[in-house]
Amino acid sequence: MEWSRDRTFVVDLVHASLEGVVAGLHRNAKRSLRAAASNGVEVRPARPGETAALLPRVLSESYTVRGVPSPYPADIGERVERWAAGRDDVYIGAAVVEGETSGVIVALGSHPVASAWAGGTLRQHRAANPSTSLYLDVLRWSLERGHTAVDLVGRVDDGIARFKTGMGGVETPYTSIASSPLPRAVRDTGVKLWRTMQRG
Repeated sequence: MEWSRDRTFVVDLVHASLEGVVAGLHRNAKRSLRAAASNGVEVRPARPGETAALLPRVLSESYTVRGVPSPYPADIGERVERWAAGRDDVYIGAAVVEGETSGVIVALGSHPVASAWAGGTLRQHRAANPSTSLYLDVLRWSLERGHTAVDLVGRVDDGIARFKTGMGGVETPYTSIASSPLPRAVRDTGVKLWRTMQRG
């Protein structure tokens, strides 16, 4: 058994309203929302096929820019889309820039604290500022469902930390515990082999 400490960002929604959440955003986040509106960014529920097509691309870009391969399989979008079909405790939002879907985000809502689990926008559309609108849509969905908070899931690096703080997230420590009958060296070798196979 191994344990490690990490940090995430949590947005408190107790007694909150969407108007109050927007009012509490950092000025940079508000500026991004205004820029997104002027760039014609639209956020709506993802349509069939969008998660399958975009989620692996968004995740791959996110990891590649940090110099590591994505740990997710190439068909992660298809798997998530199949799994989420018909569920009312999963929301997948899509950001659209000038008619082109630019990103998706998957929110999980089976607990009082919802999770903005995975997603984002393609780097080619970053100038239009769709990411802030996409995350705000998750906060809206969570408020409408009566969630007490939203976990923005992870710190990653200083840039991501600033973004999530700007969305009203409060940095929150937590402990991860992993249990396995295999020694760590064996597990690490298995992960390296799997990643090698994924790269072909």
